Amino acid sequence: MVIPASSPGASTLALGFGTTVAMWAVGYFCRLPRSSGMHAVALVPNWVLLTGFLVCLLTGGYVAGRYSGRSGRGGLYVGLVCGLLNLMILGSLLTGDEPNRILRSAVWWVPASIAFCGVVATIGAMIGAARPYRGGEINWTGAFAKVAVAAMLLLLMAGGLVTSKEAGLAVVDWPNSEGSLMFLYPLSKMTGGSYYEHSHRLFGSLVGLTTLVLAVHLWRNDPRVQVRSLVLLALVA
Repeated sequence: MVIPASSPGASTLALGFGTTVAMWAVGYFCRLPRSSGMHAVALVPNWVLLTGFLVCLLTGGYVAGRYSGRSGRGGLYVGLVCGLLNLMILGSLLTGDEPNRILRSAVWWVPASIAFCGVVATIGAMIGAARPYRGGEINWTGAFAKVAVAAMLLLLMAGGLVTSKEAGLAVVDWPNSEGSLMFLYPLSKMTGGSYYEHSHRLFGSLVGLTTLVLAVHLWRNDPRVQVRSLVLLALVA
């Protein structure tokens, strides 16, 4: 059976989700607390964390510009997908002391963060487009599947830290987190065991969404029964 070529949106999905997974990995490991105490501090300063985010966005845009053949537009799409996915974390910065109370600044922070990701990735794409890839066709759907695997590996690593740090009951309620919606749990409360447990939940959400989008993409673009069956099994799992 002939393997179908990647659909036009496959590169956007692969690189958008891939860039997001990379940014989440950087954020997770950079913000790991030095101890399990209530006053634990992050391993690295904020400027290092921001630099890591910028490198991820520029790299995702660069790959889109060089390898997808869509120039700056490809980078823009990648950045916008990444910005939308990062809203699952941005909510923790836009809440007040009361549960589920969103700050008024969210009105401009949300679109500004999405636009920022789009602009930075577009810059990376313009740099990459200066050296276009001349090789054969890239299997972006396969790349997207590998991104899903990478997200799952990060989830397993985060789960391992939850176990090793004995943080499994640091946040006792679910799907809420200490009375807040999971995606509106204040960053200021993510210290010690709460950091490990709540981060693990967020990674689980990212893995679930990645698998869901991958399943829809394959069911729409891949006629092979065995592939559809495998992705359906992964979605159920």
